[in-house]
Amino acid sequence: MRALIVLALVLVLALPAVAQFAVEFEVATVEVGMSSESQAIKKLGTGFLVERPDGGRVHVYSDAARTASMYLSADQYGLVEEVLVVEGLLRPYQSSMRCNLPPSMWKTRARIGLGASRRKILGTYGEPTEEADIGGLHWISYKSNYSKDRRVRLMYQASFGFKNDRLTRILLHNGN
Repeated sequence: MRALIVLALVLVLALPAVAQFAVEFEVATVEVGMSSESQAIKKLGTGFLVERPDGGRVHVYSDAARTASMYLSADQYGLVEEVLVVEGLLRPYQSSMRCNLPPSMWKTRARIGLGASRRKILGTYGEPTEEADIGGLHWISYKSNYSKDRRVRLMYQASFGFKNDRLTRILLHNGN
């Protein structure tokens, strides 16, 4: 019996890195669907705060040069439900204050950040569950749900948007 346990442990440790990142929950050290808004603020600061009509809030962060930005969305209960990282600033927030968070920290747990190639994403996460061309970007998505992964509240999606085979958007969402 002990030999079987040791063999199972060896097999688990020998699995490729793709297995440990089958579903990506984290960007900028914030775990989507698991971190609270207050935990995220402790790590990143408040950023530029926008109140949503449904009671949730969006925290907007940018780098000093405003070449990249991050949008952290918390639901009305204070749980981080979505994080979006983009090159530049999205139109409604172009006049927001600079938060001086370097884009180098806006990476996933697997160290994927803006500028990564599609090949690097596929090598890290494996084959996507969905691909589509939307809004001038090529998107690849990984989806899961509560019946497949108990860490997921209802449904989960990690999407990566590319322009000219270069990562320009990261979207992690956990909710409905």
